[in-house]
Amino acid sequence: MVMKEKTRDPGGTRVPEEIRDDPYLLNWTDEELECLGESDWPPIAATDKIEECGFFLDLMRKTTNWKQFRWLTSAFLEAARAAMDWMAFAAHHYWQQDAEGNDFYDDRYVQPLRRYIGTEKQKKGRVAAWPIDPLLKELSRHRKETAHYGPLWIKPKLVTAPSDFVFVEGDQPAVAFCEQVFELISAIPHQVHAEVQSKEYE
Repeated sequence: MVMKEKTRDPGGTRVPEEIRDDPYLLNWTDEELECLGESDWPPIAATDKIEECGFFLDLMRKTTNWKQFRWLTSAFLEAARAAMDWMAFAAHHYWQQDAEGNDFYDDRYVQPLRRYIGTEKQKKGRVAAWPIDPLLKELSRHRKETAHYGPLWIKPKLVTAPSDFVFVEGDQPAVAFCEQVFELISAIPHQVHAEVQSKEYE
């Protein structure tokens, strides 16, 4: 299939380098690249939702108030779980254009993503997502507890530093756990994209 040929100014400076140098985007115009730079790249990046996770994580690191810490941790878990859904949806709704300008579905991101997140496309464009990676399974378990059963179980009530708060189940430090989750969900889109590129250009 022949793709549309597009031109751009290689000397432009408003487009992030990692976007400008990506082999998939060599024929994109500067205007198109600038719009992409303000949205999601790689295609399954879930940028806004992951930034939301970072926002709550930063606040978690600053409070020793037990109740506020529980609320912030619950918000982080909810946003991180939603990021999984965003990635799965994006992988199953990735579209390209042929030389005639017709859209066609491209599933190249689905299988690499399934190393971390199970996905299944359902009726009316919906996409189911579930954790495959052990860390994401633990994330989903904590999130399910606070989303469906009651307040998040965090102890002790009195601490000298936020890092002293732990999940009741497993005695795992909550901040350290959320930092690991944040690092993973931030890395997944780039790791998946790198795998897609390596298969395409090997």
